[in-house]
Amino acid sequence: MVAPGGGALERDRLLDVCYAAFFHLLQADCVALRLEREGAAAAEGGTTTAPVTAYPGSKAKAPPREETVAVCVVERSVEESGSGKTQLLLVRRPATGLLAGLWEFPSVVVPAESTVEHRRSAMDDYLSERLGVGASGEQVERLHVGEQVHVFSHIR
Repeated sequence: MVAPGGGALERDRLLDVCYAAFFHLLQADCVALRLEREGAAAAEGGTTTAPVTAYPGSKAKAPPREETVAVCVVERSVEESGSGKTQLLLVRRPATGLLAGLWEFPSVVVPAESTVEHRRSAMDDYLSERLGVGASGEQVERLHVGEQVHVFSHIR
């Protein structure tokens, strides 16, 4: 649309006019769409739409689920000429799910309102039935070291 020999200045001025016209039409379309939506909302008895600057907020996170777990640290003395060495019992987590395949101390999920005796009983059952610990009449020393709240992203 630039006349032959019109030069770069004429071309730039024409581009500025084209851009201005384009943005004017775009703005008019946006205003018309907003008025159309507000009119439809008012006709339905609803409220008008939020302003353009009201960006969507982040979704509310679900609260972490609460879980009570009894954990046991099993330490065994190694009889090697009085070396004083010990071994700790670790179990591998399931192959699927959170932290799959990693190692942890033996643990059992118990009801939140369970007593120390109930937690000990649940842990005894787990250790003897699943791992064979304590089944051979080994000397067992127990020490309850307390309770700890641990928040792990989605589990409390």
